[in-house]
Amino acid sequence: MSNSTVSSASGNQIVSFNPKQLQQLRKDMDEALRSVGKKYGITISADYSTYYDTECTYQLKCLINGQPTKEQRDLQIMAKRYGIDLDKEYNGNRFVSYRTRNRKYKWIVEKNGNEYKMSHHCAMMLIGSPIPHYCNVCKGLIDPKAYFPGYTTHPTCAAKISGPIQKM
Repeated sequence: MSNSTVSSASGNQIVSFNPKQLQQLRKDMDEALRSVGKKYGITISADYSTYYDTECTYQLKCLINGQPTKEQRDLQIMAKRYGIDLDKEYNGNRFVSYRTRNRKYKWIVEKNGNEYKMSHHCAMMLIGSPIPHYCNVCKGLIDPKAYFPGYTTHPTCAAKISGPIQKM
């Protein structure tokens, strides 16, 4: 018997929370929520938790059965935008998720059953796409192959600031 549980007639009662108890509590909650989800045709899971010694908070996630998650929908949109074939493997990596809220590592790829986060720059290198360059003046996209390879401004932008075209 640990210091954070007390035995009673109805079973173990929690006196203060610890990570091991929260893990077990989460499993029990998921089991109980499974029957509720089955009744309504959804999947319910207890995701993120925070706790103090006498209080804990769980985030419930509900998903309609057979529907993609937000991350999967975002992945489909971004894959279409950047020309990524989601059925194809790139050097053994398969794109599985896109996280819009993550500032640096938005792409999630899977390789050998493990998931890895990846920056946009690395994802574009993985699929063999040219890395976009932007004009220093107007912030417009520069196509380094079609226009002025090695330069970081458009000729019209460089003329506006009355200076030479800047080299990369």
